[in-house]
Amino acid sequence: MEEEAKRDRISEMPQEIKQQILSSLSMKDAVSTSSLSSLWRYSWVSLPFIDFGYDVFRQFSSFFHTLPTTHPKKRHLYSVFHEEEEEEEDDSESTVDDTVDDFDYDYDYDDDDVYNDWVLKHDWEIDRVGYLQMLDQILQVYIKKNESLKVLKKMSLYVPMLSDSKMRDYGADVVSRCLSLAKLNVDELIYWYHHSDSPQDSYDALRNCLPILESKTLTKLMLHGCYLASEIKWDLPNLKHLSLIMFVVDYKILDTLLAKCRALETLELSSCKGLKVLRVPRLSKLKELKVNHTLDLDLVEINAMALQCLNLVKLKGNKCKVKMAPNSCNNLVELLVNGCAITDGFFNNVAQFPHLKTLFLIDCPKLKHIKITSKCLTSFNIKDCPNLSQAELDTPKLFFIGYSSSSNNRIRTYAIPRASLLFKRPRAVTFDKLLWHFEHMVLLTSFRQSKDVQFTIKPKEESH
Repeated sequence: MEEEAKRDRISEMPQEIKQQILSSLSMKDAVSTSSLSSLWRYSWVSLPFIDFGYDVFRQFSSFFHTLPTTHPKKRHLYSVFHEEEEEEEDDSESTVDDTVDDFDYDYDYDDDDVYNDWVLKHDWEIDRVGYLQMLDQILQVYIKKNESLKVLKKMSLYVPMLSDSKMRDYGADVVSRCLSLAKLNVDELIYWYHHSDSPQDSYDALRNCLPILESKTLTKLMLHGCYLASEIKWDLPNLKHLSLIMFVVDYKILDTLLAKCRALETLELSSCKGLKVLRVPRLSKLKELKVNHTLDLDLVEINAMALQCLNLVKLKGNKCKVKMAPNSCNNLVELLVNGCAITDGFFNNVAQFPHLKTLFLIDCPKLKHIKITSKCLTSFNIKDCPNLSQAELDTPKLFFIGYSSSSNNRIRTYAIPRASLLFKRPRAVTFDKLLWHFEHMVLLTSFRQSKDVQFTIKPKEESH
């Protein structure tokens, strides 16, 4: 009786509480609640998201590798992907128990040697196709049991690399079904394709993504590991947030794409290949631009008047040039430049930063003498700019300055409350070392009116 009463309480739980519980669970755990009671069996299909991201794959892969070779799940994959002729698919409705629990199949165990050879050959990828099969089964139940597919708002999809042609074809079909579903009403999509170094492989990844590239509802898109080809058409009129990671792209194609994204507010490019020139057009709503570890870049041109945050990190080993149109920094609040070939002229062109609050200059070897005027700047960090001999700051609200360098940099500024200084001195006792100490003592006088100054001296070879 107590158990029955407990089941009744679970079954009679208000829908809004069910939804809150389900929303706090991972996709797999949410599906597993189907075993709580008959009224919970398909409650998970009302979730507004499908999450099969990298973390889900990693958890499934770890679990799958703990299964013995003779486990029914692995036997099932062998029966599907090894046989020359596949049996016709059973049209009967899949149950959620089939989706999340063990498969129930009858096997012929007379071919153990062939089976073991197959498992040994595909050991590194059978967990991957098993993950895609789980995704496919859950997707089929989601579609079959969901009265309104427009409830789906978010999708995260990780597609592992496969070498077997039959497995690849199956994976492409699963991805196509997922993204066709996403096209209906999804607002946010994360699509992560783990590909080889082959351009054709990454092109196939984006070709599988075609349905979503014409979505009228998509506002946030992250694509990881694809190849942007000229024949692929984009129509994303409401896209606000775009991230391209480990992409292969030509700048002319990217120019065309960005010109069509008039509603874009944030743009992130990370570890992209083939991109030699980045031209950010006059996008009236673009507020945040982050470009990092894109090592083919020779030039970045920015013409975005609403830009508030600009991060440029490790672009072509200090050789990438940065140009900004006049007045492009009028609304800039945060500027981070790390490993770029900016010169003094960069600051001459944008001498006025009326709203700049945070400035980072890291590993910029071409900077020699900069002058910055800002009534709002509160934090300024300089690190490893070896040729910067002088920085003049007209920044009355500056609250913190961070400094790390092995060279003699002169900083002229108003008194600031706090400073953190790291000096990297030569290890050997030489005249240069004595001169180094004298010059940095002079530098410290710039902070004589500061109330809290922390400084550290380290041998140059020991600093990181």
